[in-house]
This record gives sequence, structure tokens and C-alpha cells, in this order.
Amino acid sequence: MMSILSVLLLILKYTGIILGIILLQVLSILAIILFVPVRYSFYLSGNKDIDMDLKVSWFRKLLFYHYVVQNSKKTTKGLYFFGKSLLKEEKVEEEEPQSNTAQEVLTDIEEKIEEDPFPEVKEKESTYIKHSDQDASHNIEHKSKKIIEHHKKEAPAIKSIKRKAKDLGEELEEQVEEKDSFGIKDLLKYPNKAEILSYTYEFLKKLILHIKPRKFYCEVEFGLEDPSHTGYVLAGIGIMQPYFGNSVTIKANFDKKLFLGEISGRGRFSIGIIIKYIIEYLLKKPIKQIVRLYFKKRKEDKNGIEFEE
Repeated sequence: MMSILSVLLLILKYTGIILGIILLQVLSILAIILFVPVRYSFYLSGNKDIDMDLKVSWFRKLLFYHYVVQNSKKTTKGLYFFGKSLLKEEKVEEEEPQSNTAQEVLTDIEEKIEEDPFPEVKEKESTYIKHSDQDASHNIEHKSKKIIEHHKKEAPAIKSIKRKAKDLGEELEEQVEEKDSFGIKDLLKYPNKAEILSYTYEFLKKLILHIKPRKFYCEVEFGLEDPSHTGYVLAGIGIMQPYFGNSVTIKANFDKKLFLGEISGRGRFSIGIIIKYIIEYLLKKPIKQIVRLYFKKRKEDKNGIEFEE
């Protein structure tokens, strides 16, 4: 009987030792992930074209990411772990950005119609004339006129489709606004707005001071397509500029879209400290109430949708 008990105790002893070693290893790995800093460096320059070089590394380049843009078009990117490529280095020739919204597509169609209302007709007409003899020129002109008349008849239908697409876009926007379960209006009705703004400001301040580059240089002149957007960006930069000292010189151009100058910097941050700041922020009483209200409304909306179905 004693021998069986001693064997069981011996098994429990070594099991505890093994579990303790595993737990210690897990905690060590977790501590390394959370508190070994992520280092980064960046360089951005612009004249006629934009060049960019971004490097992010962790644990002496155990994990390393590199992203390069040359002449605003050629892009190279790579992700490495223990020196081995996880993401094959890609060299991409950037294409001209396509219109994403229905309104932009309709605008492009309108511009093309105004510049050349019937491009296909002109192509057909020139092809007919090139491959026909002089005797058939009268018939070609007659056919081309018929085609033009046909396209003119279709023009009202095109305008009608455009109007319907525009109305559909507006209707979808209204539906999205109605389904927005928690937004700016709810925040404006919330009684503890001053506390929320104060805690949010402190949280963002801590976050910026932790993530901001240790070394930073910026001398830039910029302008966006919309002058009002340029003003908004300039106001945001003005708020953040005190955190970067006297190494920042930024000029705004409200007349044209451009980017001239140079931005460079390097710094580091710890994932564990960022998580700590987030948890501290979310545990503040008014923030917790906002989060609860958000999930409560989301749950109510979800139940309402299921009931309708």
C-alpha cells in the first residue's frame, strides 16, 4: 500500500515540475512578445514623384518587414522570420486608381459623353470610309447618320439610368444612417461628455508619447484637391506638432494638389504597454458605460432584424 502511494506522489511531483516548466516557458514567451520593443524607421520624400522606405523589426530582426515605394509606382515588400521570407518579395507596378463609388463612375461617364458623345460611331464611320471606294461613300454617310440617330434616341434612357443610380445611392446612404446603432447623436445625448473627452485626451496623449519617433525630421509643403481638406489636415498637424519639437516645418498650399519635401524618423514601442493603456482607458467608469450602451443597442438591433426576418 505504501509503495503505491509513494509511486503516485512521485508521479504528481514530476508532473508538477513539468507543468511548472511549461508554465514558465509560456510566461517567458508572453513577456518577450509584450515587452520586447518593436522598432521602426521610415523615410518619405516627394518632388514630382513620391519615394518611401518603411522598416519594422522585432527582437533583433527575428521578425522583419520592409516596404518600399519608388517613383510613386514601383512597390517592393517583404516579410521575414528568422531570415526566411514568409511573404515573397513582390514588385508591383501600381496602376491608375479606379473610381470606387457610383457617383464617380457616373461623373466619368458624363465627362466622356461631353467630350465625345458617340466614339463608337466615329470609329465605325472612319473604318467604313477607309475600306470603301468612292462609289459607296453616299451609302456609308447614310448608314452613319442612322447609327447616330439611334444613339441619340438612347441618350434619354442613359440619363434615366443615371438618375435611378443616384437615387439608389441616396437611399442606401439613408438606410445606413438608420441602421447605425450607436453614433455621434448618442454621444451628444450622453451626460458625462466632459469626463469622456478628458479620459480620451489623456489616453491619446499617452499613446502618442509612447509610439512617437525618438528621432524625427519633417520639412514639407503639401496641398490636397479640396482646400477645406487641406485646412483640416493642417489643424490636426497643429495639434500634434508640440509633441515633435522644433524639427517640424510644414506649409500648406491651398491652390493645388502637391507634396514636396522630406519626412524621416525612427522609434520604438511595446505591445504590452499599449495593451495596458487600452485596459486602463476601458476600465474608466464613463467609458465602461459607453461600451455597455453600445453592445446593448447592437444586441437590440440584431434582435429586431431577426424578428423582421
